[in-house]
Amino acid sequence: MQALDFLNKVADYEGKNLFFLYGEEVYLVDRCREALLAAWNVPFPEMNLTVFQEKVSYADLFEACIQAPCFADLRVIVLEEVDVSEKALRFADILGKLPPQSKLVLCFSKKPDMRKGIYKDLKKCAVCAEADSLKPDALVKWMQSTAKRGGVQLSREMAELLVEISGGEMYALKNELDKLKFAGQKRPGRAEILQIAAGSTEYDIFAFHKEMMASRYEAAFAIFEKVRRDRSALIGFLGLLVSKFAPMYMARRCADAGMSERQIADRLCETTGMKPYPALFAARDCRAFQLEDIRRALQELETMDHRLKSGGGMSEYRTAFLRMYGKI
Repeated sequence: MQALDFLNKVADYEGKNLFFLYGEEVYLVDRCREALLAAWNVPFPEMNLTVFQEKVSYADLFEACIQAPCFADLRVIVLEEVDVSEKALRFADILGKLPPQSKLVLCFSKKPDMRKGIYKDLKKCAVCAEADSLKPDALVKWMQSTAKRGGVQLSREMAELLVEISGGEMYALKNELDKLKFAGQKRPGRAEILQIAAGSTEYDIFAFHKEMMASRYEAAFAIFEKVRRDRSALIGFLGLLVSKFAPMYMARRCADAGMSERQIADRLCETTGMKPYPALFAARDCRAFQLEDIRRALQELETMDHRLKSGGGMSEYRTAFLRMYGKI
């Protein structure tokens, strides 16, 4: 089942002792794990909660699983990013001997190789939560409900603006929502959203790209002048700008093939692993460029990045950016 459905049914899992949480949206994986631990309220966690990260031996895992709870009715074993398909771990043997009072939780920040037999078995016998990236409508609803719990009334338009600035990662969006809450913004408008997001490299990229697309060059260059004072921030800025143009190249090819913006976004998500909302933005923005424009922009960014990392300067950045956005 999807992670949000899992979260709504945590109270129903009292008699279950095997859980399989995975997916690209790390925030949802973490929330599912936290919800389980909160529901169990593990007594004396220093004795009844064991966490293994990435690597664990058969002996250590087996001992943790069969160990009796200490002054409690249950004990919990969490495996984080542990590849249980490794033969030396003999995970199927451990599952066969897992006592009912031991709760075993497997967590992955991506989807494991489901072609492997042990993961196929887990899909059948464990309570599963698949943390896929939320579709645009679901993401907006999550943002609005999360904001509401913090006393913030967030309109759809302002939620979409936050996504455009911060990207589709739910941890990043939760951080922005928390900032709105602590700033006491009950009904934030565009000015309040921009003020809250200001100061991050993501915001600088959002503002720079928007000004360049609107042909407000001096405003865009003022943003870049602020960024270029910090060399490390400047390298990050160029990297994020590449992340704007690279998906637009594929999006433009899809547009040239006659695909709609929604079809383009779905293709980008499928082939590149992009989040749905950033994919929609790429599908929208690509129509302002020809394919050759985007290819040239990526080459220009590569040249700028190489020059910067080689100790060079960026005295000609105005001309470079104007070429990049097809203005000269």
